[in-house]
Amino acid sequence: MSPKSDARAGLVGRAWIGVLLALSSSFAASYEEELKAGMAFHDAGKYDKAIAAYARASALDPTSHVPLYEMAYSFSAKGIRDSAIAYSNASLRLQTKGNDGAFVLLGNLYDEMKRPAQADSVYALGLRHNPESSQLYYNYAICKYSRGVVDSALILAKKGAAHTRTHESSYYMASILSSLSGTAAEGTAYGLYYLAIARPSERASTLQQRFYAEWHGLARKTSKDSMVIHFSPDSTAHAAENNVFRLSLALYAAHDSIGGQWIGSESVSRYDYLSYMGVKAIETFAESKTENDMKSFYADVVKHRFQVPFARYAFSGASRSEFSLWAKANAKQFDAFVTWFSQQAQ
Repeated sequence: MSPKSDARAGLVGRAWIGVLLALSSSFAASYEEELKAGMAFHDAGKYDKAIAAYARASALDPTSHVPLYEMAYSFSAKGIRDSAIAYSNASLRLQTKGNDGAFVLLGNLYDEMKRPAQADSVYALGLRHNPESSQLYYNYAICKYSRGVVDSALILAKKGAAHTRTHESSYYMASILSSLSGTAAEGTAYGLYYLAIARPSERASTLQQRFYAEWHGLARKTSKDSMVIHFSPDSTAHAAENNVFRLSLALYAAHDSIGGQWIGSESVSRYDYLSYMGVKAIETFAESKTENDMKSFYADVVKHRFQVPFARYAFSGASRSEFSLWAKANAKQFDAFVTWFSQQAQ
């Protein structure tokens, strides 16, 4: 072959390589486009179109577990459980680690179908492959709670919270279940953290109202110089912890003041009251003998002297305007807290 022919052959080879690279690029883009289209269809409630798009994405990349999981999710939304189960299992056959969504979906499907043994088996397997998945712990806790197994649900919810600093629902669930189980201090600790990371919602408002009702009922002024503390000693398994926590808060509620006014007086706003009592709850919990992941967190809050900005921020939903005024007046302290808390809540 002449040198000229060799050169031409090289040009032809490079041309074919260019075509193949272009096809490869198109292949990748088509998979992503089909996947995104499927998600858009699903969000719009067009489940059949979503499933068709996911099927095309799966055909373009048969090694990916994602389209199969998304198909299962859309089939579940349509109420076709058998197909949802089949595609969840197909997704898990391709990948288990990092595919906690498929385990959650499959476990929830079995739970909805009143097949608790299979649901438990799926969640146990999922946690074995994804031991740090807060989503798995949280959803498994819901399954246990729905069956009335509160103690097991609480253990799972607390483990879920221990593996995340950003999943709102894990902290909300841990707070509610702790309170139901009689651990008032832990219920408060998880609840305060939930309020600090939660977006405005009805359940956040409800939790704030619950704290206000509980704390505001601890002490009542009967005359100018007389105060009655409403404290009923606990006799449950958590009595020692609960009695110290509640009595400490009751004493604060009875004797402390804001701007010369007793904190329980009508002239003290709900926001100021919640924020002040929140500070006392943080300090009391941080010094308690409770063995809990949240204790070390709140001990750090106190160590950095951030209990005031934390409480002010957590209860900002009670009055956005009052919180804004406080944040502006204490900008340096609040900015330092935000920087620190942003590093913690990752």
